[in-house]
Amino acid sequence: LSYKDPSSGAPLLDGVDVAFRARRITAVLDPSGLRSRALFLVLAGLEDPDSGRVVSAKPRSARQRWAGRIGAVALLGARDTLDRDLTIRQNILAPLAATGSVADWDNLVGALELTGLRTKVDARPAELAPLERFKATVARAIVSGAEAFLVTEPPVLPAHDIEELVGLLRAVADAGCAVVVATRHPETALRAHRVIMLANGTVSLDAAPPTLDAIDASLERSPEDPKNLLGPIPSASPLFYEADAPGADDEEAEGQRAHEPSTSVSLGGPQWLTVAVERISALEISQVWVG
Repeated sequence: LSYKDPSSGAPLLDGVDVAFRARRITAVLDPSGLRSRALFLVLAGLEDPDSGRVVSAKPRSARQRWAGRIGAVALLGARDTLDRDLTIRQNILAPLAATGSVADWDNLVGALELTGLRTKVDARPAELAPLERFKATVARAIVSGAEAFLVTEPPVLPAHDIEELVGLLRAVADAGCAVVVATRHPETALRAHRVIMLANGTVSLDAAPPTLDAIDASLERSPEDPKNLLGPIPSASPLFYEADAPGADDEEAEGQRAHEPSTSVSLGGPQWLTVAVERISALEISQVWVG
């Protein structure tokens, strides 16, 4: 996959070729945080790659396979996306209601058991702790049929909740799903079955199981160059020439012909700005007059 930032033109992904297996947690270690975000948006189908393609596995449900469906992808972030006016049960079922689908009761019960929210279904999001709200988004994705979970930088949690979060993600993976977690922190990546490191738009490390020595060696071997995130620097023709510079006399003479530009654009405002472009010999010279 190759993908450039739409606004800056910076190459965020440059020939990235990866695959994710079910029943495994894969950590995408990205010091910038931008490349993993771009990868997840492409994998979730929210952005089109500039080149390459995403191949999704067939869903486990026979009914969905017959309907031509692909395995659903859930994009989960640290930002709370629950509707504060709905109960947890209603939040979990809302995506199905929006598409006219009926929830599988066993699937719903299983999601509540896995996330430990069975006694919280009638509560509203404001009544839950941060980890419980994240659990609700996981349960919602399970009920909606997700088989691949893309977790963008897990929420900031107290230390005693981290282990519970890791246990939750492992339970989701053990249920037959592929879990991919984007992080900037090597310590978090070490909790996964496998770590993929993105640096300068390419895969600089793919290790299973991950080790801190392998991560440190990759960081030293392929450090992230911040300049690669800026995109191409635009070029511009000079607006003025020095008095003694070659071509200055031609420029002065050409200024006398400003009233005959081949192309003219006027912009309204406090002043009129006229940009005239003319061809002189084999060169394109841009001239600007303000008046």
